[in-house]
This record gives sequence, structure tokens and C-alpha cells, in this order.
Amino acid sequence: MKAIFEFTLPEEKQDYELHANAPRLYSAVWDYAEWLRGVCKHEDPDNFNAFVCRDKLYEILKDKGYEL
Repeated sequence: MKAIFEFTLPEEKQDYELHANAPRLYSAVWDYAEWLRGVCKHEDPDNFNAFVCRDKLYEILKDKGYEL
């Protein structure tokens, strides 16, 4: 089975970039989910809040080449 994505550039540049970056974004989501799993399993959840979670997400995205 083959799947071929075809884009007309520059008109569909945004769609192209979304498809081209999908593996890195998937990897970032996976890493974040694994981090959360570890927190839930091994850490005291009272020590984690939205700020800690947000900062970890930003750290993972930065490691993947994204800046927010």
C-alpha cells in the first residue's frame, strides 16, 4: 500500500508543513505522555500543577525544535 501526499506550493504551504512536521509532533506528544505517566506512577501529584506541566511541555517541544 502506498500513500502519496501532493501539495501545490506556495498555496498549500501550511498543509505541507503540518504533514512534514507530524512525526516530530507525534514524538513530542509521546514523550509528554510518558513523562505524565511517570509522574502519576512515581511522584506525589500534589507537587505538580499546571505550571510544572506547561513548562515540561515547552521543554519537550523545544528539544524537538519548536519554540513557543
